[in-house]
Order: sequence, then structure tokens, then C-alpha cells
Amino acid sequence: SAGAGAGAGAGAGAGAGADASAPPDLSRKGTIVVHIGDSFTEAYFEQNLRARFASVGAKYIVRAQTPSYTPVWAYGGYDGGLDTLLYQHPALVLVTLGANEVEMKVPGQHAKAVRELARKASQWGQCVWITPPLWKKDTGFLDVVRDNCAPCAYFRSDDHVKDVERQRDGIHPNEAGGARWAAAFWEWLEARRVPTKGWTLSE
Repeated sequence: SAGAGAGAGAGAGAGAGADASAPPDLSRKGTIVVHIGDSFTEAYFEQNLRARFASVGAKYIVRAQTPSYTPVWAYGGYDGGLDTLLYQHPALVLVTLGANEVEMKVPGQHAKAVRELARKASQWGQCVWITPPLWKKDTGFLDVVRDNCAPCAYFRSDDHVKDVERQRDGIHPNEAGGARWAAAFWEWLEARRVPTKGWTLSE
């Protein structure tokens, strides 16, 4: 599976956030956080997020598929994809997709799938679409995500972490790169968490 693209995305949280009046209640032990995505999710990203979510009392569930594409996740592929996780009523859903779509000749073809996946991801609480850190310029797919992922917030990784170290393939983050990427995302997310209440991701 490939990586990300270089669309001229907006800054963090450009997508309209979910209902900030009902943030995830982290005072209740075991708040569910679901994270879906492609191979970038497993490139030392989720590994570095797991302990952080545990530290705030959240149960962190990850499902990554290599390779994977937004339409398949949106319409119930990959053995049900996100649909099979929603019964747990996650308070926060993270989506790390785009790696395998950044070279699309007509990236707008997946706009509907982005909207559908965002609709599902926001069904029970907050959601964030996290773009993979780029290793080359994309054809505009990240802009498609930015413009269609509401009510999910939009985290354009390259606005927050630069020169991510890569594995031998020159694409996926290595251990050091994944750790820096995860730290940058966590800093952004924690800035939006109200202690004992939860994450308020709307701008």
C-alpha cells in the first residue's frame, strides 16, 4: 500500500467538527475510540497512540487494512469495515486514509465515499480524518477529503510534522517518523480535550 499526497489542505480542524455540546465523557472509564485506516495506521502511528489513549481512560480499538481505499471502507467492505465497530458507540473515530488514493487522475470520484464514511464515523460522537504525512505531491485527493469530510474534523499531518523519517520503501514512516507523527497528532488532539468531559473538535 502506498502513502499520502500533497494537496493544499487547510489547517487542523478545517472540517466542521461534530456536536461540541456533547463531547466524549472521559470521566467514564472505558470510553471507546475507534481507529480505521490503511498501512500508514500501522506505520508506528497507532503503536504510539495506544498508551496515550490508555492514559486518559479510553479503550482504543484499531482496524487497519493493507492496502485499503475510502470507498471500500465507506460501503461496508473489509469484512464490514467501520460498520462492525459502530455497535460499540465509539465516542471518537479516527480515519487515516488517503495513502492509496493520492495518485488518482480524477480524485473527485471518491468525494461521495468520503462524505459517506464521515457520516458513519460521526454517528455516535466526534471524528477526525487524519491525512498521511506526504512523501510526494498528490493529485488533489487530500483537498477532496478536506472539502467533504464534515462533520469530521480535518487533520492535515503535513501542517504539523515535517520531514518524517521513512522506511526503506521511502513511503511509510519508520519508528522515529511514526513516533513524531503520533506526538504531533496527540498534541493537537489534547489541546481540544476538556478534562473530565472529552474532546471538542469543532472550530
